[in-house]
Amino acid sequence: MGAIKLGGRCFRLPAVLVGLMVLSCLTASWGTTTCYFRNVSPLPGGGGIAVTPDGEIDGSGACQINIPIAYTPKCGYVCAGGYVGGDGSTNRDFDHFTGFLGGSVSNSPRLYLSVLEPTTQLDKIRFAACGQLLLLSETSKQPAIAIGVQDAFHTIDCEASPYITATKRISISDHKVYLTLGYGGRKFDNSAFYGISVPLSPNFNIAGGSDGGQWNGALIWRPGGVKGMISFLGGYNGTAGWLGGVGITIHIK
Repeated sequence: MGAIKLGGRCFRLPAVLVGLMVLSCLTASWGTTTCYFRNVSPLPGGGGIAVTPDGEIDGSGACQINIPIAYTPKCGYVCAGGYVGGDGSTNRDFDHFTGFLGGSVSNSPRLYLSVLEPTTQLDKIRFAACGQLLLLSETSKQPAIAIGVQDAFHTIDCEASPYITATKRISISDHKVYLTLGYGGRKFDNSAFYGISVPLSPNFNIAGGSDGGQWNGALIWRPGGVKGMISFLGGYNGTAGWLGGVGITIHIK
């Protein structure tokens, strides 16, 4: 099998895959993600909206389902999404709606703010305030690193969920691969989370990983190509079940 090039060093692909499998087993056994936050993340990369290392929303970048990546969009991007799935509390799929709206409000420092509305009862709408701050941009030798919080004012859960996340682009047989590793509080079960994503073509990406309490995977389709404004996501969360939805991006210049 091939090798991974990272910072000028080569790592054999089998060793990396074994490491990811071990990490997946560990994180999946460390608790159960709070039911309201089991579908998608309202933070950068969440819901399959891809972000490049330099902060552009672009299909050639990294994306995830239910964890934040460190790449943080530049000021001027506005993202919104709506998704249906389960929440793990019933045996029914697609009975839980999650919506979010967010955007970057500053380039220096790079700051992204968003609100999340996760509910099974639309007459009991509650919004969770979220945010992410980019600390370090990616270089050839270091990953991008960001800190953030989900449900900052604990309007939905009993406490906020702070986190730190790192994302690095590597090369496998000349293909871009993005790895994310982080650690978070309440929503993340006070444990590690990780993810891997790959741009397959200008129209398709795949992503998968663990949010600390469940594994997940998804296929993302952008009809408009690498610069497309609309991203359709279809996937599965290990506890919450099947997931589907759409994300929309607007660039305000």
